[in-house]
Amino acid sequence: MKRANLRRADFTDATLDAVQAYAAFGQVANFTRTSLIAADFSFARVNRANFTGANAQMASFEKAWMEKCSLVDSNFNNANLQEAKMNMVDFDGSTITGARIHYATFQDANFEGCTGCPVGW
Repeated sequence: MKRANLRRADFTDATLDAVQAYAAFGQVANFTRTSLIAADFSFARVNRANFTGANAQMASFEKAWMEKCSLVDSNFNNANLQEAKMNMVDFDGSTITGARIHYATFQDANFEGCTGCPVGW
């Protein structure tokens, strides 16, 4: 799925482990409860996408645009979020313990109930 147009695609309850979605365009896509273990969404644009309940452990969203996304109750443990734009993202109830977040932006993000999220950003 490299550079694929996934706009408004619905992957609810799908298993996309280790999928290669490098530079994919997934605006308003639905990844609710999707398994994305070790998936590669580097450089992807997934603004306003829904990752509620997703399992994205060890996934890479390096340099991805994820603005206005819902990551409620999701698992991004040990994920690569370096240089990701995660502005206005809802992390309520999610976990990102061990995630690499160097140079990521979290402007106006909601970290309420988040485990491993940066404090005071």
